Amino acid sequence: MNDRVYERRIYPPGRVLARPGAPVDMLFLICSGRVRLQIQSNDREFIVGPGTVVGLADLIEGSRQPVFHAHAETVGPTEVICLGAVETARDLAGLSPALRVMLRAMLRLAWYWVETCQQSEAEREAVLRRAERSLSLVLDPSERAEERLDDDIRADGGYGFLP
Repeated sequence: MNDRVYERRIYPPGRVLARPGAPVDMLFLICSGRVRLQIQSNDREFIVGPGTVVGLADLIEGSRQPVFHAHAETVGPTEVICLGAVETARDLAGLSPALRVMLRAMLRLAWYWVETCQQSEAEREAVLRRAERSLSLVLDPSERAEERLDDDIRADGGYGFLP
């Protein structure tokens, strides 16, 4: 992380990290604590914790000027590493297509994990089947793997919060 702009911060409960429609200028890697994500496009709410990167999906799947698609607010004292979005986007742009597919699929798998922790047994099974399908695309050696992943993400309604 030496070549990237980052800073470790501790936020109090109720600190807003992201608002829908606001430009993604910072990513937040949760180190400790919890963050409530309110996804207004489908009226869903999730509590996420350590390891979650708020804004990463928006940055990866966004346009040239990505915006947040969820309201993110700390639930209790929360320690985060703040990463500059411009620097992170530049790093992501330098990845090979295969690594981009792998990163996007891993992001989906992480989001599926968040979903499974907050659903019934039948819903968890459906989420795990979707995760398996995404993972199979990572193993696809064809040049169309990223296009197939795009189709899969669209068919599934995004990452759970992206339109």
